[in-house]
Amino acid sequence: MWIRAATPGSAEIDLMESLDRFVIQVALTANNALDWLRLEDCAVVFAEFPVPGWEPADLLEAILEIAPRTPVILRDPEGTVADAVRLMKLGAYHFMSGPLEENELLGRLEMAAEKHGLRESAAGGGTYARTASNSADMSGRRSV
Repeated sequence: MWIRAATPGSAEIDLMESLDRFVIQVALTANNALDWLRLEDCAVVFAEFPVPGWEPADLLEAILEIAPRTPVILRDPEGTVADAVRLMKLGAYHFMSGPLEENELLGRLEMAAEKHGLRESAAGGGTYARTASNSADMSGRRSV
């Protein structure tokens, strides 16, 4: 799941298309993402800040309360090393700052999804990722 405050533009859609091995849910609000997570399994959550009404630590806590075994990657272009350390201590899988780099994101998503798959296998679950049945975004994928 990709949580972002704005509708994906052409650069984001290109990025999503390069991540074709993943089923990507786009949630334009944190509350929509949390609602979706209550109903569906998700291999990885990628939250891009700023997210209106939410601080990274608060959203991380809410996600982990609902889906404690789901890796959460947070990105804040204005983030600091202190933010990264604090969020990792709170349970973030990874923290990214600065410009979004496709190769770094792909690597992090692959590692996080693998970790989630291993956790689910160990817990007896077999769900890797599902699509939402809400509305389709302009890239043809399902979105929340």
